[in-house]
Amino acid sequence: MKNFVVALASLVLALLCMACVSLVEQGARVVDGSLFAEMTLAVYQGAGIEMRLTMTRDGTEYLLMNLDAFPFITLRAIPDESGQLQLVAFQFLSSNLNGWNEFTLDLVGSGVVTIKESEAWLRIDTLIPVEISAGGILHNGVRLSGVTALSNLRNRAERIRALVAWMRGITAPAFRTQSAFEAYWKRLLLPELTPAAERPVIWTRQNAVWIHAEDVAWNATYTATMFPEPLWTLRDSGALLRDWEEAVTWIYFVYQETYVAEVFSKDYLLSRTK
Repeated sequence: MKNFVVALASLVLALLCMACVSLVEQGARVVDGSLFAEMTLAVYQGAGIEMRLTMTRDGTEYLLMNLDAFPFITLRAIPDESGQLQLVAFQFLSSNLNGWNEFTLDLVGSGVVTIKESEAWLRIDTLIPVEISAGGILHNGVRLSGVTALSNLRNRAERIRALVAWMRGITAPAFRTQSAFEAYWKRLLLPELTPAAERPVIWTRQNAVWIHAEDVAWNATYTATMFPEPLWTLRDSGALLRDWEEAVTWIYFVYQETYVAEVFSKDYLLSRTK
């Protein structure tokens, strides 16, 4: 009976953790201490955006900005006394079925902010991504950090940018949600894993050459027809599948980088809520 109760309790705990993505995301920050690294001084909100004024343990003030449309990224900036902003980084955090990816993407850019007691005005003028400078990975219960995580994250970033460069050359609709993005692109990138009726017309079994990887038989003939040669190995080795399953939010973010910059560059009048 005791073993049954223990097993039941473990099952309930596992289901709760799976159902609450925010716990996974906060867990990433608890492990490295960043969840408690700074104090929020004020919160300002407007249409589709939230801005927090924070202070770190060493007394440095930052502005942290989040867009409702892209909840997995936080724009970090340092304000000076005149209201000029120096952009520091995007902080990215997204979960998947097997863990999460977290990284700091250094930025070059500027903006302007005016902060008053009850309201604030914000505009980002330039925003240019540079390089991933730090990060962590949790995969199947194994946490990677330091040099190992940074190397893995940069390698994945290189693969994602190569993929997105090709995707942008394909005529596609505008996407304002990640679910719409996934629905459109999965059938083109991974037709072997989509219903037959949704596969591209050029995907056919007739005279196809098959390559087995990651427990999937990949149609290499389709790969060579649809994709440029630098992406052939990425798809036929199953690396694209792993990137899609573990980092589709990251792919969506890179695909939408220009749109993200456009949204941040609007003039925002924000009301203080805390």
